Amino acid sequence: MQIQLKNISKNYLEGGQQHCILDGINVTLDKGEIIALIGPSGSGKTTLLNLISGIDEPDSGEVFIDDEHLLSISSMNDEQKTLFRRHSIGFIFQFFNLIPTLTVLENIQFPLELCDKLDNEATLQINQLLKKLSIEHKQHQYPECLSGGEQQRVAIARAIIHQPKILLADEPTGNLDDVTGQQVMSVLLELVKSHQMTMLIVTHSQEVARRADRILSLKNGHLVEIHLEK
Repeated sequence: MQIQLKNISKNYLEGGQQHCILDGINVTLDKGEIIALIGPSGSGKTTLLNLISGIDEPDSGEVFIDDEHLLSISSMNDEQKTLFRRHSIGFIFQFFNLIPTLTVLENIQFPLELCDKLDNEATLQINQLLKKLSIEHKQHQYPECLSGGEQQRVAIARAIIHQPKILLADEPTGNLDDVTGQQVMSVLLELVKSHQMTMLIVTHSQEVARRADRILSLKNGHLVEIHLEK
């Protein structure tokens, strides 16, 4: 699924003053493309993810999703946005955001239950994914019993099990050590490419950014494509 941001601007009120966090951004993310988004803390990276998902609204400009037809997210009502996120978007967060009262298996099943897709075929896919992520032996445990790397693997499985067309990842390796982070990224990128998802990954890690197809830097409200040495 292609994502088009057309003249996107976003301001926040702070201390009685308006602060521009996104200033007339224009960018296209092609279907199946993996984009790394870097920039200083507070530069608006998470805001950009929220705009793409319809969680937040731009002050001006529009976010378009182009699958078979061009569709403006701003034109959707609240119910349509909820369904769009439920069926078409997967989220991976820095702090995992697993449901503590659900087991590993139940956490992964949750998006399928929301989409009414939890059937025998889905159960088979879950089992395959658990094995691929090397957490099949953890499926009946609760998140508190898992290491950080294991929790992030569960979060990845939960984010992609319903095969979303867009994957939004906000610092997915930020709470992991370097070795575990690289392992998790390798699995994530393999899964994203095999399912031809469009992924936007926010990261402070240049190592993670180098593994993307393109790197965009957000600073002072503007996006600039940059190139890092491999």
